[in-house]
Amino acid sequence: MLLPLVSDDGISMEIVALAALAVGLIFVGSENGEAAGVIFQTLMEREDRALDEKWTRFLGLGLALLYVGQSRHQSHRRSELSFTRCPSE
Repeated sequence: MLLPLVSDDGISMEIVALAALAVGLIFVGSENGEAAGVIFQTLMEREDRALDEKWTRFLGLGLALLYVGQSRHQSHRRSELSFTRCPSE
């Protein structure tokens, strides 16, 4: 219900940003791919002028909230990668 607001080019950046923040709060830590894709796509498609507004930072915050707490899963991957480094390093 909020994702169409995030992707709508016809509404103000304030509404888009607050909708993205709400999506992030609803799906916090879920790694929801659909929500992340919509927020990221909005960031890519908006004009530079719109991205200069102070509200744009809430899009990034909403996106980050989707991945809160997921670094625990990354620590296992990092330890695996440390063993696969070249001997010259």
